[in-house]
Amino acid sequence: MILENIFSDRRLLAGFIIVSIIIAFSFFGQLFIPYDPIEPDLSSMLLPPSLTHPLGTDHMGRDLLIRILAGLEISLILIIPSVLFSAGVGTILGVIAGYYGGIIDEIIYYFVNLMLSLPTLILALMFVGFFGFSILNLFTILVLSLWVFFARVSRNVTLSLKNEGFVEGLKAIGAEGKYLIIKHLIPNSLAPVIALTATTMGLTFIIVSSLCFLGVGVQPPTPECGLILREGITYMRVAPWLVIFPSIFIILTVAGFILLGDGLRDFLDPKMRFRFRKILISEI
Repeated sequence: MILENIFSDRRLLAGFIIVSIIIAFSFFGQLFIPYDPIEPDLSSMLLPPSLTHPLGTDHMGRDLLIRILAGLEISLILIIPSVLFSAGVGTILGVIAGYYGGIIDEIIYYFVNLMLSLPTLILALMFVGFFGFSILNLFTILVLSLWVFFARVSRNVTLSLKNEGFVEGLKAIGAEGKYLIIKHLIPNSLAPVIALTATTMGLTFIIVSSLCFLGVGVQPPTPECGLILREGITYMRVAPWLVIFPSIFIILTVAGFILLGDGLRDFLDPKMRFRFRKILISEI
């Protein structure tokens, strides 16, 4: 029955297929391509797509397909943990703020508004300027930027749940706030949070690619789609495939995660369909 419902939702099915293919290709596709994503081959510079190099080669003679797959792998290794960590922290803080209210809510929401006032790209430039570039610093930038979305969504859900009859009944028989938060409020907040997690991964992929494109993300010669795109722009007139193919993979990856999140939202909690859409648009 569950599989039938999944396959009946075209958005969920399309998102699942796209994301699965992207993840499988990025992590396992490199095993079947006999090229190094970093080592240059000056005898094969700027070759067009062919049977030998399906997506062509770049200005250093490196196979473009293997570099894109390696770049996707690096991006996913960074994005998935950062989004999941942000979702965990943001959900817990949002539920605590929504349940207790008062000064606790004001303090948490102050930091939410503070982080929302700092665009991710500006925060990244400031952070890299002070601490230099590293994968850990990039992970920190993403967590600082993303947790607030989950906090606001989970807080709104908690505010609507804490006055429900089952919560009032549990309070009446002596249930503590800690018990209510862990056993009831957080689990009941998971449907919109899971959907938002998938959507946020797509949006985070754009952020990471943008940071790399601007030179404050992954550094050469390490491949990443935004960095590959940045390098390819210089040779766009003589080798347009250096821009076209990385752009296609970025669009497909982002679209896959957004379709997956949109489908998960309706599948996990159809009642949240319209309210969640309004929350998502207002938060992101």
